[in-house]
Amino acid sequence: MSDLDPMTLVDRADGLAEAGREDEARALFAQAIASGVPAAVSESKALLGVLVMSSGDADGGRALIDEGVAAASPPDNGRALTVLGRVLQHLGDDDGAEAAWRAAATSGHPDRAPEAGLLLAELLLSRSDVDGARAAFQQVIDSRHVLYAPKAAHDLGLELLYTARDRQGAYTAWKSAVDSGHPEYGPLAGVHLGKLLHEGGDTDSARRVWQRVADSRHPVVASEAKQNLRLTAPPKKSWLRRRS
Repeated sequence: MSDLDPMTLVDRADGLAEAGREDEARALFAQAIASGVPAAVSESKALLGVLVMSSGDADGGRALIDEGVAAASPPDNGRALTVLGRVLQHLGDDDGAEAAWRAAATSGHPDRAPEAGLLLAELLLSRSDVDGARAAFQQVIDSRHVLYAPKAAHDLGLELLYTARDRQGAYTAWKSAVDSGHPEYGPLAGVHLGKLLHEGGDTDSARRVWQRVADSRHPVVASEAKQNLRLTAPPKKSWLRRRS
C-alpha cells in the first residue's frame, strides 16, 4: 500500500491513464480503492470503468462506473456521476446523461458540480430546453468556479444574444466572463462585449474592453480586438495652414 493520500493516488492514476500508461494507472486505482476512503473508491471505480470500457469490455466498465456512483454519497460521488453522464451521452442515452449530470450538478462537489452543470446546460440547449439551459448556466456562473464559471458566462451570453435577443442579459454574462480575468474565456467574451457596447452607441466603453482583449495577447481574438480599435479610433485633428 502506498503512503500517498488516496485522493493523490486517484489524481496520479488519472494522469497516467491520460498518458496512455494504463497498466500503471490500473495499479494505482486499485490501491486507491483498497484504501476504503469513499471519495477515492468512488472516483477510482468510475475512472477505472472508463479504462475498462475503452479496452472493449463495455458491460464491465459500466458496472464499475455504477459501483463508483454507489460507493459514496454527495459530494464525494460527484465525479463518478459526471463520468457516468459522459459515458451515457456517448452511448446515445441523453435522458440518462441528463439525470446523471443533474445529480452531479447538485452534489455540492466544488469542481464536479460546476463541470456537470455546464455539461447539463449544453445538453439542454441541444434538446431545445432553453429555460433549463439558462438556469444551468447561471448556476455554474454563481459557483464562481475558476474555469467553468467564465465558460458558462461566455456561452450564456451567446445564447441570450443570438437566440433570445436579450442584449442586457448578454451584457451581464459577458461582463462576468471578462471580469473573471480568465485567460481564454475573458478575451473571447470581451470581443463580443465590445461589439455589443459599440452597437449600442457606447464606443468609449467598447474600446476599453477591446484594449483589454488586445493586451491579453490571446492567440485568436487579440488581433480582432486590435482591428476594432483601429476602426473605431477617433479622427486625428488636422490643422489648416492659413495663408498670410
